[in-house]
Amino acid sequence: MKIFFALVCLIGCFSLTTNAQQTRHGKSRFQGKPNEQFLQKMNLTEDQKLKAKSINGDYRKQMMDLKKNDAITVKEWKEKRESISKKHRNEMQKILTPEQKNKLISAKNTKKELAVIDAKAKMEKMKIHLGLSNEQSDKLKKERVEIMEKMKSLRENASLTTEQKKSEVKELVKKRKEILNSVLSKDQIEKMKKSKKGHQRRRPSFA
Repeated sequence: MKIFFALVCLIGCFSLTTNAQQTRHGKSRFQGKPNEQFLQKMNLTEDQKLKAKSINGDYRKQMMDLKKNDAITVKEWKEKRESISKKHRNEMQKILTPEQKNKLISAKNTKKELAVIDAKAKMEKMKIHLGLSNEQSDKLKKERVEIMEKMKSLRENASLTTEQKKSEVKELVKKRKEILNSVLSKDQIEKMKKSKKGHQRRRPSFA
């Protein structure tokens, strides 16, 4: 069981809005062939598929060129990356019909709803495993709802860059930890830490 299970789900949702991002030394998510599963679900026409392939190709080239550019500052690099990614998302949206856009929105909403259901199930599991009182459980549930609202505001805030949003998410994670420490007893915190360590040891090794 992960300590910050609710935030993991929320951050997962948040990552949907920052799709097509890459680190300075990492690989683009669009390196390679377009997502065939996405193309099938959206029922794209052959013309749309060709346009999507061209858009993804241009995006990959711009990202690779940016990666090779060592003559700019880290701040300039991040701003340029954000600009390229935003342009890519907008161009991909333009080739979709209104019906396809609605289908995409519906798929995202379904995924978010499932994430919320999963977070609630983990909350109940945490309550049983740590022996939380109803008061403790209610406080954590209330705090989770507040964080979800803040995450929603972050996603919808077009004035913030991706890096700024990530920074805000880190602050929410920090706040979540502080609240856990204030709500849970020392024994409960220790039990949660041991549970996390046990979970990590059970993970398969691919080394």
